[in-house]
Amino acid sequence: MSLIRTGKGMKFGLVFVMFFSTILFQFSGKAHAAKSIKEDIRVALMIQSLHTKPSATLVANGGLEVGIKASTGIKKWVSEDVSEKVKVSLDQYMLKIKETSDFNEAALLSEKVEDGTGFIFKLNRDGNTRYQVYAGTYASISEAKSIKSSLEKSLNQSDIIITGPNYLSAASYDRKKDAENLISDLSGVGIDSYLVYEENNKGELMYSVWVGEAVDQSDLTDIRNEITSSFPGLELKSIEAASPYLVVRNGLSPNDKNSTIPHYFINANGQKLWITSDLSDIKIEEKYNRSYRGHIEITQYKDRLAVVNELPFEQYLYSVVSTEMGSEWPSEALKAQAIAARTYALQLGMKYEIAHISDTTYDQAYKGSSVEDTHVTNAVKETEGIVLKASNGELIIPFYYSNAGGLTAAPSEIWYSPIDYVESVPSPDDIAEEGLLLWDHVVLADGTIGYIRTDFTGKTSKTNSAGFPIVKVTDNQINVRQAPFVNNDINAPIAKVSTGDQLILLEQVIESNSYRWITKPYSADELLESINNTSNNVITGELKSLEITDRGPSGRVLEIEANGTVIEVSYPDRYRTALSSVRSTRFEIDQTNNYTVLGVNGNTIEFPDSDERLHVIDSGSTSEKTDTDFIVLNGDNHIRVLTEEPQFRIIGYGYGHGLGMSQWGARQLAEFVGYDYQEILKYYYKDVNIEKVD
Repeated sequence: MSLIRTGKGMKFGLVFVMFFSTILFQFSGKAHAAKSIKEDIRVALMIQSLHTKPSATLVANGGLEVGIKASTGIKKWVSEDVSEKVKVSLDQYMLKIKETSDFNEAALLSEKVEDGTGFIFKLNRDGNTRYQVYAGTYASISEAKSIKSSLEKSLNQSDIIITGPNYLSAASYDRKKDAENLISDLSGVGIDSYLVYEENNKGELMYSVWVGEAVDQSDLTDIRNEITSSFPGLELKSIEAASPYLVVRNGLSPNDKNSTIPHYFINANGQKLWITSDLSDIKIEEKYNRSYRGHIEITQYKDRLAVVNELPFEQYLYSVVSTEMGSEWPSEALKAQAIAARTYALQLGMKYEIAHISDTTYDQAYKGSSVEDTHVTNAVKETEGIVLKASNGELIIPFYYSNAGGLTAAPSEIWYSPIDYVESVPSPDDIAEEGLLLWDHVVLADGTIGYIRTDFTGKTSKTNSAGFPIVKVTDNQINVRQAPFVNNDINAPIAKVSTGDQLILLEQVIESNSYRWITKPYSADELLESINNTSNNVITGELKSLEITDRGPSGRVLEIEANGTVIEVSYPDRYRTALSSVRSTRFEIDQTNNYTVLGVNGNTIEFPDSDERLHVIDSGSTSEKTDTDFIVLNGDNHIRVLTEEPQFRIIGYGYGHGLGMSQWGARQLAEFVGYDYQEILKYYYKDVNIEKVD
């Protein structure tokens, strides 16, 4: 067999070694009560850890209407001066970083605040424009203090002030203009005050002027004394803490000092802000600028801003099916997806207390109206009200996912628990590879090993001394990556090559996809950190070995040992997370320092277990192997990249947990086998009834 040295600066040489690889390539919880299909569905766009932000910026062409949602119904509060863009935050603790007359200074400071929590407010102080920079919001004083300490270090600033949601009311008016005049008077003597929308005891809207922004009652008393000395005739009243209100501030984008944005701070004690638009869908900037049908409710949930999209149930499915499958897929597959998605949403009930479902793959992916397509909408309409039920008449939990990798999972392989209507079945999923490019697995002149797309290389008539083909690069500044797919976050380029560069071609592989895939090589430290962050036990010492020790009926991993110790996880599917979030548990582990050398008389040496050193014959001389990487080729022409230190590649099939319906399988069954939606559903879900509900 052949072995090629690939140390930096080394020439490619030929050696003779026999090689034998030691690597064998080989639900839980009760559903909530069902909601009615006739009700609007409430989708959590931000809630707790699911994309929660400190503020939400809403935009609608033609304007937004803002009000409150109360037990008596919806009340519109902002209608006389409708804005096309508003920002909303909870009225909690904030950090006042600086006030300045220099907008550029304010913009720079706000952008230095981490996680997009910096705000700029514009105000007029005695005829002069000023800009205030804040950070927030925070649920508690202790949280604000912690962030304050961090910000003071990062901004090299020691005078940051904590502010709070405690106010005094200076006056209330029927006319907004009267409130604005008082604000101007107070500002002229250096007192910050705020326009507030609230209701009087008759439930009528009024415009108030509040002062304070105090951390606590002691702070508020000091503010009262200060204002009374400047305005002795001003009667300051306490605020009713439970009443809904909007504190209005003039916000600015750091990119535009001329266009103010109404920034509303709502009572964090259960207030529900209700935002609608009669002329267009509502876009939310913090949600990747996606647009949404229906209404947006903003409130507080577990001390954080929560944003809920409420819309008609069937219209919700227009987006879900478009997001989960795509408009170009066959109608029967789309119909099967619509029924599965409808059933899934119905059986959840009010999962999140204030919302039925989230917009993430924790439940079902939902990207709003921007992704809707007529072909998908028609599939949803043609299956309106149709759901999946078990033999006992209950709605099933219709598990589905992207790709089974050729064979769906048995329930025992995912969550241990049996599921009557799910079993492992063959799944035609390889259509996911259709039209994808091949990637060349190559060795660069400096010994770097990686992958490059074949549309950037061309054949030559040359081979190297070991008989491997030489290819040439056909374009400039082409990325070489550790695995055959493009993703700069998890598979960043490791080198660049340009026109005319000659590379040794080891093999060609299909671009990693949802049917089959290869990860980049993970270092022992990288993988150990991921394992210990996920597992229920701790693997100590260096990660020296990683071995699959049990598999389920479909070949999915049930148990893995690290350094001979079982990695304990709550359920088998958690191994996906443990190994740096691989796509499925139907995989092999290629430990690149694990190999067997077969010598004379059938003697073998196991690496890395042996104390022997590997010697390489190169150009007639003998030397100890000290290179980082080398390549072996066995008698069947199978190539393997080896390393002296342990690295781990995960080579697998499928994308997702594997239970129930494979979306790519549904497509192939519809497109090539000719199944209709009922046949698709009954193929993946056993002994179910397909029924229409009111």
